[in-house]
Amino acid sequence: KKLASNKLQLAVLGQMKRGKSSFINALLGTGILPTGVLPVTAIITEIRYGPIPDATIVYSTGGLREQVDLSALADYITEAGNPGNKKQVASVEITYPSPFLESGIVLIDTHGIGSTHAHNTQTTESYLQHVDAGIVVLSVDPPITEVESQFLRNLKEDIPKLFFILNKIDLVAANEIAAITRFLEEELDRQQI
Repeated sequence: KKLASNKLQLAVLGQMKRGKSSFINALLGTGILPTGVLPVTAIITEIRYGPIPDATIVYSTGGLREQVDLSALADYITEAGNPGNKKQVASVEITYPSPFLESGIVLIDTHGIGSTHAHNTQTTESYLQHVDAGIVVLSVDPPITEVESQFLRNLKEDIPKLFFILNKIDLVAANEIAAITRFLEEELDRQQI
């Protein structure tokens, strides 16, 4: 029904440094979102289909909006470029001509939970009421933490449909991937997800 109405809110969720922004860049086939070794995403970023790549900064003060070049995103959506959100950015809206988005999917890049910046986790949790489905990015290093387990217990109450991605599989031997996958499936079963 949501796709038929041309708008399905699909959030990419998970603990910090699981590769959420990198995963979105891979889905889109381009590196439009900033990535890095340190926690990067500090502002909710929505990406929808548009014939021309574009970025709009939505400020929390008076609903002001400003168009910026995609190359300037890091100055607004990263903790390094906008520490403590001193620029008072509420969200960022990006349009991009990706076939993945053309059917009405709106990808939402969220802050990592468990961040050293508590306001990031709180913003992600308060945003969940707007989400139709979620892609939870897990990683092999470690496969799941107690913070993630608690987050998943909360997620299953708020988001009707969850998908899981095991990221960074290139960091472990091929024979370990099956064991890690089984472990994660058992953990999700245990949590009744």
